[in-house]
Amino acid sequence: MNKQEALDQAADFASLKGAVFRRRALTPRRFKGLGAFAASYGLYSYMPYLAVYLGSTIPMVTACFAGLYGLIAFAENQLVNEIRVVDSGEHQGKLAINFALSPFVSQDIIVDARDIKSVVALGDEELGEDVNDGNVALITKYINKAG
Repeated sequence: MNKQEALDQAADFASLKGAVFRRRALTPRRFKGLGAFAASYGLYSYMPYLAVYLGSTIPMVTACFAGLYGLIAFAENQLVNEIRVVDSGEHQGKLAINFALSPFVSQDIIVDARDIKSVVALGDEELGEDVNDGNVALITKYINKAG
């Protein structure tokens, strides 16, 4: 490993703030959802001007579909937000996993490394991309942190 790769890796680990994995808050799918919400708002706010040229039906239907696409893009559930290793306490050495139940609610669980299996599909890793194309995790036993 050369010096530049080591510096890049150290910067990546520093951005995780002690976590093994952390999902970005604004994923490309959510960014498209924000764009759809903005387009829906723009179409709805300029409705009187567009109605003169296109009639009232086409802009309204387009604004509704853009809003629905924005809602669907934000409706991500059962996605892992963060994975940490528990440093102390009765569950020391196990994994603390935070995953999204809905866009606004998340749940924390404690999992032993023996009880989780994962399948990862990698895309253009040989070309230097740092993203995974797909990852499926199967957790057989876990402890709910909430009780």
